[in-house]
Amino acid sequence: MNTLAISPCFPLHRTLPRKRRGFGLLEVILVFAIVIGAAAVAFIASQNATTAASVDHDRTMVNVVGSTALQMYGANWNGAGSPVQTEFYAAPAQFGPGFCAVDPNTFIPGCYVTLTGEPLRFIELSNTSGGNIVGVGVALAFDDLTQGQCNALLAGGTPLMGAAGAYATSPPTQVLHNQNDVMNFCAANASGGMESSIYIVYTPTGLVPPAPTP
Repeated sequence: MNTLAISPCFPLHRTLPRKRRGFGLLEVILVFAIVIGAAAVAFIASQNATTAASVDHDRTMVNVVGSTALQMYGANWNGAGSPVQTEFYAAPAQFGPGFCAVDPNTFIPGCYVTLTGEPLRFIELSNTSGGNIVGVGVALAFDDLTQGQCNALLAGGTPLMGAAGAYATSPPTQVLHNQNDVMNFCAANASGGMESSIYIVYTPTGLVPPAPTP
């Protein structure tokens, strides 16, 4: 009796190649969501870094300008004719070397705020003593900040900026001791999320200047 032998080289069932399946709609949507999410995170991180750099620049600039002004004029200077303010607008570069220069677009000298692109405003603070006008400090104004920028600019309180205090629109000057003070100050002076003007005050003694004489 003959037995039929099946060679192992020829399997009974031939395996057919599987048809390659494309990406499903849900997979495509998931990939797009991941890419968009990663891009959003990168954009936010970039924006935060840019804002932090702008705040650091502006805090340093205002501290340099305020300190230099007081070094140039000393304490209780003759404030007749607002000599410090006049000199600042005539030649701001000497008050903020490395920060203040002539704007190449407008050819107007000034110290430009990175957060807003607007020039820093300079106000000489004076009082009347014995019939004489006496300079007692300077106030440097930031215009059109957002409430968030106000919080970031004054972060930690005015003493950390080497400043005597701050006021909005008009005195009296307030000493902002910590971030809670800063947030309350910025919130109280905001309108529609914007700060019209925030003034940072520097004095020769580092103390809050007396209220201006009416």
